[in-house]
Amino acid sequence: MSPCRQAVAEDFGVARKAVIEPKVVYRGDTRPPELVFENGFSPKGTNEDIGKYSLYDTPSNWVGTSKSVSEAGNFPQSARGRGTWVYEIRGAGYGVDVNRSLGGAIRSWINGTGFPSEREVIFRSIDPSNIVRAEYWRYGRPTGEIIENPGYIE
Repeated sequence: MSPCRQAVAEDFGVARKAVIEPKVVYRGDTRPPELVFENGFSPKGTNEDIGKYSLYDTPSNWVGTSKSVSEAGNFPQSARGRGTWVYEIRGAGYGVDVNRSLGGAIRSWINGTGFPSEREVIFRSIDPSNIVRAEYWRYGRPTGEIIENPGYIE
């Protein structure tokens, strides 16, 4: 069972209005499906400053996702033409809408605190049972290669 909205707001140090429960989010990642379907997604750093993360892509204590499949298909930037897997994630619970936490997409862009078009939602982690499938993308477009997660629990 995922924590309630208020608990997530307190954990991340954001206003309650920044906490959402999206039905589906996406994550671009170069790691292969067999690894992700087994382990899910975990944080890669210890940073707790959402503004710093948004502006500088600082390794942080959460997992970034997007409400936009096309935005997820453009990440990670390290793929640079090699291709990436875009993971469809459902039922991950409450996460933080980065734009809302920074005071709105337009203000965050004007203030130079991030990239509002990414439509990013962050979570502390993502369990493998919430990952529906992986689709391979190359040059920002899906290739049609899809692998379903046998461990996905609807």
